[in-house]
Amino acid sequence: MTGCIVLSANAARAQDLDFECCCDLVCNYTYVYIDDHAVVQRAEKSEPLKLCEPSNILLEELCESDFSANWMCIEKRIAVWEYLKKLYGSEKLLAIIYNDFTGSCALSVDCPASYLLEGNDQQLEMLRKLRDDVLTHSTTGRLLIKLYYDYGQPLIQVLESHPALKDQCREALTKTLPLIELILKH
Repeated sequence: MTGCIVLSANAARAQDLDFECCCDLVCNYTYVYIDDHAVVQRAEKSEPLKLCEPSNILLEELCESDFSANWMCIEKRIAVWEYLKKLYGSEKLLAIIYNDFTGSCALSVDCPASYLLEGNDQQLEMLRKLRDDVLTHSTTGRLLIKLYYDYGQPLIQVLESHPALKDQCREALTKTLPLIELILKH
């Protein structure tokens, strides 16, 4: 998932953007099973999870809190249970307990610029500044912002399946950056 971090949930709502709570987590579990008539307790870590879910979470602080990550790991526990049942057999698996997680969650929205610029923070920060300092101050600018985020994910999908088009778009975007820098200076 390519994403732009939304600076605030209020800004996302003000621009009527759809945003997601994206988490990069490893969930830690303890499970108990019967092996040769003995009860065994072991630790299990999930594969690194890159989870993004449409957000019904209204506050950025809540998405970044432990609440979201804990909930996603609790939901993932079902898949871990199914995996362990196949490994040991359902009659031998007694319990699985979610312990804690490593990683974090943040609000994000689909962002083709981040995808094209491959995370170049300086260039992306310039584009965010254009969005926040210039485009948000006009009706046309706000409409452009809305269209950009509404069609971000489909655009990324098209670019992923057409590498030549992706390269052309990256080149066009890179060529506009000096002009954007001039606009921001005035």
